[in-house]
Amino acid sequence: MKVFRFVFILFSGIVLLLYCRLDPPQAPRWRSNLQVPLVDTVLTVENVLDSYDQAFFYADGMLGLKIDSYLDTTFIRDYFILPNVYDDFTLGVTDINLPRVVPGTSRFFFSELYSGAAGLQNQDVVVPAFEFNNVTGSRLQNPDFQSAEIRYGAAIAVFHNRLPVDLYDVVLYLKDVQSGDILLKTDDPIQVGSQDSVKIELQVSDSRIDTHTAWMISGKSNGSGNNSVNVSEDDRIDLYLVLERVVVSAVEADLPDLQLDREQHVLFGQAYQIMQVGMKSGTLRFDILNQMPFDIDIVITTQQIFKENSDAFIQLPIKLQAGKERNIELDISDYVIDLTQNQFFIFSDLVIHISGEIKNHSDQIVHLDESTDIDVSVALEDLNIQYIEGAFDHQRVELDSMEKKVEFDQFGDLSGVTLEDAQLVVDIFSTLSVPIKFQGQVWGIAGNGNKSVMHFSEQIQLSDGDGEMHTQLPLYTPENSEILPFVNLQPEKIIAFGSAWIGDGTAVGRINGWDYIRAEYTLEIPAHLTLQERQIRVDTIQYQILPADYAVEENSAITQIDAGLSNRLYSATIKTISQNKLPLGARLRFYFAQDSANLFTSPDMLLGPVRLDAAGIDQEGKARDVVVQKFELIIPAEKSYLFKNEGRTPKDLFVATEVILADSGGQTIQVFDSDYIQISALIDIKIDVDF
Repeated sequence: MKVFRFVFILFSGIVLLLYCRLDPPQAPRWRSNLQVPLVDTVLTVENVLDSYDQAFFYADGMLGLKIDSYLDTTFIRDYFILPNVYDDFTLGVTDINLPRVVPGTSRFFFSELYSGAAGLQNQDVVVPAFEFNNVTGSRLQNPDFQSAEIRYGAAIAVFHNRLPVDLYDVVLYLKDVQSGDILLKTDDPIQVGSQDSVKIELQVSDSRIDTHTAWMISGKSNGSGNNSVNVSEDDRIDLYLVLERVVVSAVEADLPDLQLDREQHVLFGQAYQIMQVGMKSGTLRFDILNQMPFDIDIVITTQQIFKENSDAFIQLPIKLQAGKERNIELDISDYVIDLTQNQFFIFSDLVIHISGEIKNHSDQIVHLDESTDIDVSVALEDLNIQYIEGAFDHQRVELDSMEKKVEFDQFGDLSGVTLEDAQLVVDIFSTLSVPIKFQGQVWGIAGNGNKSVMHFSEQIQLSDGDGEMHTQLPLYTPENSEILPFVNLQPEKIIAFGSAWIGDGTAVGRINGWDYIRAEYTLEIPAHLTLQERQIRVDTIQYQILPADYAVEENSAITQIDAGLSNRLYSATIKTISQNKLPLGARLRFYFAQDSANLFTSPDMLLGPVRLDAAGIDQEGKARDVVVQKFELIIPAEKSYLFKNEGRTPKDLFVATEVILADSGGQTIQVFDSDYIQISALIDIKIDVDF
């Protein structure tokens, strides 16, 4: 048997392969007819698809093209990377709780308020009513105090009435003796009984108290009435200011032991609303420079960082020497950073508390201001998470893109083919338990550079934390997408992209270091087609016309014709039988040429076309029967020379078969695995026999 192969290709609807089985030529015999095999071909869809993995058949046998692709697994931890955290702040005078300091005492003697008391010493007299205005008292300076610049706070004025009479409508003024400026004034008049005292709260924010300040008072007294009282020129009013728990920006005094206290909020993970982070590795570092004039023992505490499975939070006691720097580094691998202690976690603050005690052993007046401070740098570096909990606000995770070649040419020349159906299935697999919105694109790029794109955006189901959750996006079809322009572009390659937007800004969830997301795309194109007329050429057959009395080769790969017989040709006919189970009609032509280069451009003989009728189709466009047809083509007598050879060497003759598929007339057709065209043909040569 001799096998001739022809290629007949039609994608998504018609794909035909020449599958030819011919009986080997028999040794010529002296007879009136010489029959030369021409073609015995079954053209099916399946023949060409056996080695092509992008084609498949549906359960009902309909041909389809399936392109599977995927986006590689993307681990979310690669995107939820906590950036290094750096913060610099200063511990200064404003962070010191100033202890009880009395700058000095002002005294107002009875004779300065009431002139009648002058010169009296332990005498009983009747004191009439009197008034006093803007009286400045004598000041007794505290030798351990020079000045204080108060940033904010309230001080206490203590008013001791050591006079033998009551006072009322008393107003206090604190003035700068040098400039005469009034620094403070009581808001409400004061009433103070004889030998009694009162405390008045004064707002001292943004004021300076120093050796040049003194009290000035105004007020009234009803005297002693009709009663005699004992009066001495030493009778007086004592008035002093108590600075206690005020915040100063500068102070110059011989200070007792001071308490340092500072709460610093460090913005942590500002890209997310974090509640808790489990650290796989990381470093917490403090660089501290003490520029105060004395040694300080401090304790750095953060209750938000603790060892996993432990309640022991970070507490670092540190000794700071005056003018020296300390560097503290702590490995926080397997630590937990818990920010749920914050009442609100719109911003994720890490609260660091620094407390300390300043011991002044000099017994001298020292000066503290903004230049005498403690500079602190805090750093969280090389942070690698095990998990992170919080409310994530649409954090974008970019999935790796995928590019895949699509060999449409394996299915033939698709020019003139319009695909009428397709569908895209997108499957998302995720282990995340936080809200996810998946957005993707699939680009098709044709060989001429033309492009088409499909977009999709859908919410993804959440995992319950026990494994992978599968979400299949709604099926994309011609009814709800631009899939037909996409597939009719006939792209040579497909590029898929995808992004996952993690979180919705409100829902609280957990992301583990091993969490991932991946996507799979399946593009299916059923063979629903409309066609335009096209020419399909199968493989060429080579014959050799051997000279008379030329020895015929045994098992020759080329069909040989003995010219001793063919030279006696008086007529020749091509006899053909066809079976068509395609929903398309066709025409059949045969090309003959002695030179293969001219076979299709200028053949020596062209026979046909012969019409092949289409199989009948049902309402869905599926072929329902087989059309069998027989026909004969007479070879003109003037072309009989093609089969003769009067020379002394073999002569070549090339024959090719061409199938012209008919236009589908705009009607959609389908192709199934059972569809085929079978063509069998031979050349019947009648010869003269000389007995």
